[in-house]
Amino acid sequence: MGQSFRSIRTGVRTHNYTILIKYPNTGAPTPDDINIMVMSWRNPRATKIPIDEDFMSISDNPMSGASIAQISRWLRICIYSHAACWTRREMTTRVEARPPTRLIDLHDQHTNMWNIIVTASPSRNYIYVALSHRWTSAVPKLTRKNFSLFEAGQPDNVLPLDYQHVISLCRTLSIRYVWVDSLCIIQDSPEDFQHEAATMADVYSGALLTISICWPSQSGCMPIRDPSSFMPKVLSPKNRGFQEAVALLVNESDFGRDVLYSPVNSRGWVLQERVLSPRVLYLTKEQFYWECNNVIACEVHPNGIPILNSKEYHRRINVTHHAPGESKIDTWSRVISVYTRSSLTFHKDKFVALSGVARQMASLDGDEYIAGLWKSSLLLDLLWSPISSNMAKQRDCYAPSWSWASMLGEVDTHCTLLVSDYEVREFTTFSIHGTKPLALVQNTFVLPRGPDRFGDITDARIDVKCLVIPMTIDKCSDKISFQRLPTENNPNWRSRK
Repeated sequence: MGQSFRSIRTGVRTHNYTILIKYPNTGAPTPDDINIMVMSWRNPRATKIPIDEDFMSISDNPMSGASIAQISRWLRICIYSHAACWTRREMTTRVEARPPTRLIDLHDQHTNMWNIIVTASPSRNYIYVALSHRWTSAVPKLTRKNFSLFEAGQPDNVLPLDYQHVISLCRTLSIRYVWVDSLCIIQDSPEDFQHEAATMADVYSGALLTISICWPSQSGCMPIRDPSSFMPKVLSPKNRGFQEAVALLVNESDFGRDVLYSPVNSRGWVLQERVLSPRVLYLTKEQFYWECNNVIACEVHPNGIPILNSKEYHRRINVTHHAPGESKIDTWSRVISVYTRSSLTFHKDKFVALSGVARQMASLDGDEYIAGLWKSSLLLDLLWSPISSNMAKQRDCYAPSWSWASMLGEVDTHCTLLVSDYEVREFTTFSIHGTKPLALVQNTFVLPRGPDRFGDITDARIDVKCLVIPMTIDKCSDKISFQRLPTENNPNWRSRK
């Protein structure tokens, strides 16, 4: 059973906690009993939440047999038992999709050598892991100069410890191939980058698993840990009648702190890696976390984190199956909100770093992608605004001024507010009996920089025909106040926003 309460102070930080009650199958305590057993609440509300039996046996070594067995179990259950993950795989796997151009061959557990291979046979089924990570000065890069050396083979110890730990984990899981952007894309070849960037949807959606290094460090991504720092706290029962029951104090903020707000998830490129991947294993400083379409889990709660799986704001962005009550517009609005909060080293990558997600969404319904907007909802998509009045536009013109991509910082798309108020339909004229359209899209034009219509662009235009409403601006501030000028039909009509 569960109870949640706020603002438990530990040291100098304030966290949200939930109390989970584990009890024998017989004689389950009532909410009133829990109230006595743990502490006094004015309005106790209890819900039955499953708690795993063996969560107390977590090793300080992340490469322990128990931890590796848990990862294998997550992978096996997801592949063979999760209907939602099967459906996602079927919808995102294109018939014409081919394996990544290059992969890292790890060979087997009995070697400490790796080499780059070129996947010459598009029909061969390569089972590989994709890596999601944050670039640092220590990241090794594939270049035209060292290509032949990397193709011939290199020892593991030429790589930083983060990479070595991932390689060791993959070999232990009997996974032979890994895709890493820095080593599988020729970094000093703009042509190769442009070509490979257009394949990101296939690379990540086609991976068996994506491993995400949440906290990069010179000491590696899987350090020795202290399980006592993240284990739920056991509270002693106050009621002698329930001595067999166990109350656990669980920190609700763990997943957010360890994963959502980790350095890797502040990168703009990583959003599409997370969204496109069928399943993600997060390597954090404390424990492994698992995320797929069916469940969010961790070593403490291997069958699913009860708190997170019941909270809407933690649900995974799914571009193939919109959440209940959501439309495509809502899903894209969430994508843009998260994406524009993230950072990019090069702002010119604004479109290409999201091209995989756009390509996958377009493949499902054939909608036309127009510089970050969709033709089917273009008029609504144009209603974005910057979150802060201090936000600036990009100095270099990598996006048209009417696209959210022209801004530096987070934008609000307003879609969830407007979809229920307005009907989006295709019209070709304003002369329609019984219907008064506010605007019509006359024409759209996008000129991509290369062959990828979802990547960089050199020109984009939209022609919109609409009603003109005359107004005067009284004041420019965060909240703009305006008045519409009187007309013949509405001589006294005034509105304030």
